[in-house]
Amino acid sequence: MSRKYFGTDGIRDVAGEGMLAPDRVRALGRGVARWLSGPRRVLFGRDTRESGPWILDALTEGLLAAGHEVVDGGVLTTPAVQTLCREEGFDLAIVISASHNPAHDNGIKFFGPDGRKLPDQEEERLEAAIDADGSAAPGPKRARATRRDDAAAGGRYLRFLHRECFPELDLRSTTLVVDCAHGAASTLAPALLREFGATVVVRGNTPDGRNINEGVGVFHVEDLAPLVRLHGATLGLALDGDADRVLLVDELLGLRLEHPAHVPGGVRGAQIGDVGLQRAVRQDENLHQKPIDDSIFTSSQTTSSKSPAAAPLALSR
Repeated sequence: MSRKYFGTDGIRDVAGEGMLAPDRVRALGRGVARWLSGPRRVLFGRDTRESGPWILDALTEGLLAAGHEVVDGGVLTTPAVQTLCREEGFDLAIVISASHNPAHDNGIKFFGPDGRKLPDQEEERLEAAIDADGSAAPGPKRARATRRDDAAAGGRYLRFLHRECFPELDLRSTTLVVDCAHGAASTLAPALLREFGATVVVRGNTPDGRNINEGVGVFHVEDLAPLVRLHGATLGLALDGDADRVLLVDELLGLRLEHPAHVPGGVRGAQIGDVGLQRAVRQDENLHQKPIDDSIFTSSQTTSSKSPAAAPLALSR
């Protein structure tokens, strides 16, 4: 069965139009409320687009009316929302972001209690619940729930990364250039790397709601190499708007390896792009290439309960 609303990375459209017209977003919220057998706990996070707050308000109307608890984590990266959902026992997580798309777009992504994207069959059930809006029998009456802001969510995610994932990481002799794409990682990424002791040179960290991905981020890595050279940095990192992917560059706009790369169990990469990855990995390495839907990467990896949720990493060439 083909999906009507979900693409490879949730629901996306121009903010205020199509599936993201205000009335459609409200209907989507009511559909999610019906799809959840409640009451449930739902965590929200978003990137820095100016449309994020009103989309959040429209989505949560139906959830709150149905008695579901809503926690707004504010501006958070997608991996942060995934990890907090899993570690803090939420039943559902929703990210409002259009990733690397321009600021006038937005999107809605859903994650289950394990922090992973919903399986196709669950997305189909959710679409059916959305289509039932106005025709489905009303559910049981529940007291209207409240929405709670959680300004400390980002800090808890950073502590999780530091203490649980990389407790021994020491970057005190490392200089890194980080492009935050004026997106969700504009505060989190520099703070984390400095916590590990790195000297951090930052660009793309002044979001204004309309400049996300504009001239910065993963589609503009050519501007990072000169900064890496200028600051004598070890590496440049370019993030996208919700920081679920990163491109790495050196002073020559490519990640060059001194010795052939070998990764036990092989390397995972997307079917499109990743030319630098293919060249950098040793010829006899096991490179697992998958369609450009990062939910299927979970089938080729084992995720520790103490691992940050993240999409595949690509090497820029």
